[in-house]
Formats: sequence, C-alpha cells, structure tokens
Amino acid sequence: MIEKPFFEKVSYAPEDTIIPTRSTKDAAGYDFFASEDIVIPSLFKALHNGETLKPTFVPTHIKAFIPKNMFLQLANRSGNPLKIGISMANGVGIVDADYYNNPDNEGHIQGIFWNMTPEDVVIKKGQKIFQGIFLEYFTIENDVVDVERGGGFGSTGGH
Repeated sequence: MIEKPFFEKVSYAPEDTIIPTRSTKDAAGYDFFASEDIVIPSLFKALHNGETLKPTFVPTHIKAFIPKNMFLQLANRSGNPLKIGISMANGVGIVDADYYNNPDNEGHIQGIFWNMTPEDVVIKKGQKIFQGIFLEYFTIENDVVDVERGGGFGSTGGH
C-alpha cells in the first residue's frame, strides 16, 4: 500500500491551531495559517536606520508526515508580495521526510519572511501565510547516504 502524506499539530501547538487545507478542489497547494500574531519588521526601515535585521519566522505549529521519495515544497502565496509586501526569505522552502518528528522541534513547519515595505506588517493568528505542495523526487543511481538527520532548521550543515 502506498503511504500518503498528512498534516498534524506538534505536541506544543495551541488548541486552535489550524490544519492546512486546500482553498479550491483543484488547488495543488495546501494553505498554512499563522498560529499566533507576529510582527514582521520593515527591512526598509531597518536599513534606513543602519540596523541589521534577520528574517522573521512565522509559526504554524504544524508538522507533516511525508512518505519516502517525496518532499513538501513551501512557497509564498501569490498575493503576499503585492498585497502586504512580504516575501519568503529562502525563496522556497524544502521540507524533507526526515524533518518529521526531529528532536529539535518535532518537525514544526514555519515560514521565513522579509517585509519589503516601509512599515511593519502584522500577521494575525489564523491568517493564510504560505502554501505547501507535496512533490515526488528521484535520486541518482548508486546514491548511498547513511547520515541521519540530527535536528531541525539547518541541521544538515551550512554556515
């Protein structure tokens, strides 16, 4: 039997956390909802004031079970840049199957955003913030990797 992906709340999620849903019957993407009010500071304002600013995490308190040879691609909602001036800091996010139930954060899926407007943007709890699409992937012949994931964001290396 083929395993299917599914969403669930992390154990520390607020009771009213919203499970991602598709907005229309033919939509490929599942809409993720902010699980708390978050202010995304203005990058423009920070730069103008000579401040350093990191992108802002928007929590969903959702994790995804993802079958082998699949991943969850996180993408900005098409209206976000035009309507509220925010963009995903990493362009798109890739959630691997082994992110689920990792020891750092249980696989908590969060969006990472920049605010390109001159004013801070307030994201309200329950607001649609990004979308996720389950995709299949393939590996090359003779691909052997024995390393297990050790944690959450950035746990597989980098800077």
